[in-house]
Amino acid sequence: EVPYEKRKQVFDSYFDDIFGVLKSKAKDIIVVGPMPPAVFKFNRKENLMKPMGLPTKDFVREASELESLLKEKSLDNNFHYIDIGSEICDSVICSLTANGLYLYGDYAHFSDFGQAVIMKPIFKQYLKDLSVKYE
Repeated sequence: EVPYEKRKQVFDSYFDDIFGVLKSKAKDIIVVGPMPPAVFKFNRKENLMKPMGLPTKDFVREASELESLLKEKSLDNNFHYIDIGSEICDSVICSLTANGLYLYGDYAHFSDFGQAVIMKPIFKQYLKDLSVKYE
């Protein structure tokens, strides 16, 4: 395994480069943090009809380094940062569904429904705050 400091050094350099390009091309930038993967836990037959999502503590453990770096780089560059994990994870579990429908279209992407109920309201608010007309 690559030591933390080496990983951080590589990602620091990468994000400095990419955020520099973004900053030169756009006025307002919104960075979306790591998204919990759609891990279905069928640990009991009762869960086949209602699968459980990834435990929040597992997501936090796996994503904390990347999220910390993205937040830091976003702040350094005056970018807006969305903590998507906090939108779908409570203190125990990262949700797979809302209103009985799946938020995910695959392992790592929201479905159209997930985009409509999670991302659209967030972006709509950010754009309103930025005084950008959104239809």
